[in-house]
Amino acid sequence: MEGESSFSVVAPPVFDGEDYQVWAVRMEAFLDACDLWEAVEEDYEVPPLPGNPTMAQIKTHKEKKTKKSKAKNCLFAAVSPTIFSKIMSLGSAKAIWDFLKNEYKGDERIRGMKVLNLVREFEMQHMKESETVKVYVERLSGIANKVRILGAELTDNRIVQKILVSLPERYEATIASLENTKDLSKISLAELVSALQAQEQRRMMRQEGTTEGALQAKWQQNSGDKNKKWKGKKGAAGSSENAATESNSNTSSKGGKYSPCQYCGRKNHPHYKCWRKPDMRCRKCKKLGHAEIICKEKETQQQAKRVVRYLKGAQTYGIKFSKSQNFKLHGYSDSDWAGSFDDMKSTSGYCFTFGSGCFSWCSKKQEIVAQLTAEAEFVTATTATNQALWLRKIMVDLQLKQDDSTVIFVDKQEIVA
Repeated sequence: MEGESSFSVVAPPVFDGEDYQVWAVRMEAFLDACDLWEAVEEDYEVPPLPGNPTMAQIKTHKEKKTKKSKAKNCLFAAVSPTIFSKIMSLGSAKAIWDFLKNEYKGDERIRGMKVLNLVREFEMQHMKESETVKVYVERLSGIANKVRILGAELTDNRIVQKILVSLPERYEATIASLENTKDLSKISLAELVSALQAQEQRRMMRQEGTTEGALQAKWQQNSGDKNKKWKGKKGAAGSSENAATESNSNTSSKGGKYSPCQYCGRKNHPHYKCWRKPDMRCRKCKKLGHAEIICKEKETQQQAKRVVRYLKGAQTYGIKFSKSQNFKLHGYSDSDWAGSFDDMKSTSGYCFTFGSGCFSWCSKKQEIVAQLTAEAEFVTATTATNQALWLRKIMVDLQLKQDDSTVIFVDKQEIVA
């Protein structure tokens, strides 16, 4: 009895004329929990008591009458005053339920029009630049649930496809990574949302770090203002040196206050101080187009000399192929992570052999920016697998068909599926 009385305190959901399907599901669950749904669904007649009734008959008769009255009372309490004025003259709970169903659920044609409008709204959705992944997915899921309530089908796979084609450009790296590592036609909605939220969280952490660095730079500038007089009393060379240092400090501390630079597109400096101006001459390489602080000529020359020295010393080297009767193809794949300082892209590398010398190899920069070392290894392993499939087809044409599976050796345990 205590549980019954405590449950009855919960108020029924109120219907105000909108979203009848949602209210009907909630109201049916509420009435079923109160053991009153039978009185609404069947609309039974309570027979009169026979002469000289037993206690059990009296109790059953009273319970049935009470259930009908309670069900009617619940429906009266679960509608707004406007709707109550329409149903107040109805005599039973079933009559009230049927009236609301016919009045607000509509026929098949009306429901079909609602479904079309919701599907059109679903297709027009796009993620805003200020939106998070969670908010956008909840918005799409809300529309999809409304469509499902009306009896139409809108699968999670359709939602996944909609998310993939409507995301902003900043999520292209994650989508490209998923395309290379997974079958997008089989990926679940929860898995896609988790991957997108992980990238979103990493980007927010980087932005927080950038903001912290900007605040620190501004604090250093304010601290340096006290020594401006002292710096100005130095010699001419020293004064110009300090002026350049101060200029760079001011430039970095005022990041984001300038319009986009016409040379490099950044906003942390005025265009006339850009290090990439066409008339800027480098003091190291004496070339136009960049300042010495970003000159890569010396580093490039050193790398080129290193390659030339290696080639010069390896002129007499070759690849040895030993005679073998067992032509079993196997390969090796590896990659670095963010090896390129210019765009933070990784480099994929693989080679294939029959057991002696390598006859097929490749070293190429990846087209995407890998967020994790495992992701870079996945991309490399996928590229090596595609090459292995092509080589196996070539071997069939050469009458060297590979009956066994081709093994590709990797050095990362996490990418072994």
